[in-house]
Amino acid sequence: MNQLYFKRIIEKIQYNFIPIYSVEDDSLLGYKIIKDFTPVGFNDKDFMYQMAFEEGVFEEFILELLEKAYKVAKEKNYDRHFLFYTLRMNYISNLHEFFSNIDHIVCDLKLDPTMLVFDIKHITNWYSFYQKIENIYKYKTILKENRGEKFNITAIKDSKSTFLEFRIIDHFISLKNEIPENLKLIFNLNYNKRITKKELKRLKIDYYYKN
Repeated sequence: MNQLYFKRIIEKIQYNFIPIYSVEDDSLLGYKIIKDFTPVGFNDKDFMYQMAFEEGVFEEFILELLEKAYKVAKEKNYDRHFLFYTLRMNYISNLHEFFSNIDHIVCDLKLDPTMLVFDIKHITNWYSFYQKIENIYKYKTILKENRGEKFNITAIKDSKSTFLEFRIIDHFISLKNEIPENLKLIFNLNYNKRITKKELKRLKIDYYYKN
C-alpha cells in the first residue's frame, strides 16, 4: 500500500450532506458532512485512518478529505450555511501546523471560517488542546456525545463549544440545569425514534436532524 492508493480513495470517496433544522420553525441551520467510504470498499472508518497512519500519510489524508468535502459543499452552494465536519486528532503530531493548513484550505476556497464547525475527536484534555492552538484556531466547535459515553459538565465547559449534541435524552435532562445558556443544542432524531419535534421543543433543544 502506498500514497497512490490513498489518492485513489480521495478520488472515489463520496459525501452525504445531512440537513440540520431549527426545532422552532424548521429553518435550515446547516449541513452535517458524512464521509462515505463504501465506494472504495470500506465500512470501517477507523480501520481506514489506522492504515493511513501506518503508511505515514495520516495528516495529508485528513486534509485532502476535508478539502474535497468543502469543494463539494461549494459546488452545491451549501457553504451559505453552517458546515459540520468531523476531525480525528489522535494521530496529529503538530496541532498548530495542522490548523494552519486548514486555514490555507479555507482561504483558497474563499470559505467563511465563521460558518465552519468541527466535531473534534480524541481530545482527552480540552484545556491543553486550546493552549496549543489558542493563536490559530478560529472555528466553531460542536461537542458530540458518542456511543457508550456520557458528558460531564467540566468537559462541556472546557470544550468551549458553540453546539452540543447529546446522544441520550436522559443524559441531557440530568445536566440541563448546569449547561451554559449560550450553548445551542442539537439532537439526532434517529437516536430515539419515539421522540418528536414537539418533545424537543418542550425540552428547549434548538436543532435536529435525521441520519
